Amino acid sequence: DAYREAAEVAPPDIPMPREKLATYGFQVGEIDAAIDIYESLPKPIRNPRLASNLATAYFFSERPERWERAEENYLLAVRLNPQDSMYQANLGDLYHRLERFEEAQERYQLACDLLETRVEDDPDDPESLSDLAFYSAKANNCGRTMTMVPRLVELLPDTGPSAHMLAYIYALCGESDAAVEALTRAIALGESTALIRQEDEFRSLRNRSDFQALVGGIG
Repeated sequence: DAYREAAEVAPPDIPMPREKLATYGFQVGEIDAAIDIYESLPKPIRNPRLASNLATAYFFSERPERWERAEENYLLAVRLNPQDSMYQANLGDLYHRLERFEEAQERYQLACDLLETRVEDDPDDPESLSDLAFYSAKANNCGRTMTMVPRLVELLPDTGPSAHMLAYIYALCGESDAAVEALTRAIALGESTALIRQEDEFRSLRNRSDFQALVGGIG
């Protein structure tokens, strides 16, 4: 495994190979191993991406301290880069899971506000447009979200993450058949069924037999 070999030979003061190994482990569902590697990296954490990745690993883990450690590191990511919409929305996801709904909505709306200027400056940037559609759906503004979808379908490349993003949007906005179709494509292109089973965005699909067959049960 190239990531593991690079991590083993890298000097202790060069953490990037271990961080990449942890991220790969998370992507393939090895959550606890990913946390252990992230936690072995130099402290204090000064990189918002690393803080967010560690928080997300805790979010999807079964560790008893998962919610406290997830909040701690999502808040750190926001402090390190308050202008990044993803870090704000990640914190919104945590608050939604913890049923702190007002705080969740505040974070989702802030994420949308941060994206507005980027989309106005470049309306054909697929990353900014997909993020704005996604966070608008989480902010309970599906009317706005669905007006963006046709253009998104044109702009997004045919990749696993792109299909996964469309599945999120469809599921959050009640388009269940389209969500399952997009997930089928996402999984075929390599997206992790282990993570999809746990993702709150697909809660509305969990009683569908086709969703259960696609992801191997429900989380």
